[in-house]
Amino acid sequence: MTDTALLDETLYLACPVIAIGGSVVNKVTAILEKELLRDSMSTERMSIHHNMAGGDRRMAVWGPDAGGTADAVELLIASGLLDRFLDSR
Repeated sequence: MTDTALLDETLYLACPVIAIGGSVVNKVTAILEKELLRDSMSTERMSIHHNMAGGDRRMAVWGPDAGGTADAVELLIASGLLDRFLDSR
């Protein structure tokens, strides 16, 4: 689903969501990175924002470029954070 579709129907933003891509190309990421905590695994090259400990079911995953975003997605998977997000209720 595109960021435009999510923003046009705000009900979707209350649902579990993972926004992938930097805030320049994904407006949902721009919103979530301001509202959610930056995970300690984040680096200058990749960023993961969430608040799973607070029960929030939204996440933003991105990097400064396509390679950084791909690295952030790989880290999300390899660290087990994606599995914990999917298993959370």
